[in-house]
Amino acid sequence: TSHLSATYAWHLPVALGWGGDPASKSCRGAHFRIRNRWVFGPVKVGVQLPEVERRVAWPELIEMARTAEAVGLDSIWLGDHLLYDLPDGAVRGPWEVYTSAAALAAVTTRVQIGTLVSSLGFHDPAMIAKMAATIDSISGGRFTLGVGSGWNEREYRAFGIPFDHRVDR
Repeated sequence: TSHLSATYAWHLPVALGWGGDPASKSCRGAHFRIRNRWVFGPVKVGVQLPEVERRVAWPELIEMARTAEAVGLDSIWLGDHLLYDLPDGAVRGPWEVYTSAAALAAVTTRVQIGTLVSSLGFHDPAMIAKMAATIDSISGGRFTLGVGSGWNEREYRAFGIPFDHRVDR
């Protein structure tokens, strides 16, 4: 049995409702309230595949991606981390995000595939652009690149990457 863990990420202050604008009882569907305006449209649901919650063998990760696609989810997301310190004291590193995204793009046909989010401090920006373009081509235009500056100081230090310069890259 595959275990998929849902991820909800909002980049704007958003209030989500169901059934349309409460002022209009005839409206059906989802609505979002952004900056005091109602925006109507379809709700898309994606899932973040496990990073370090438990060890996931590659065949199981493929099964999870295909299952997400088969049940109608709109997207699958992969984290970009080098390592995690787990609560029990163990250290675990997830699969490398760009290699994984390219491989999952090759074994799926419909779902969007994205990075949640890729740290600009770990990768040269030109290489991120090159890898993203390649994955987008492999996926037939289904790749979404999410980038950020990074937050986990421990993984920066463990790999000799300066944490204090992550924003100016």
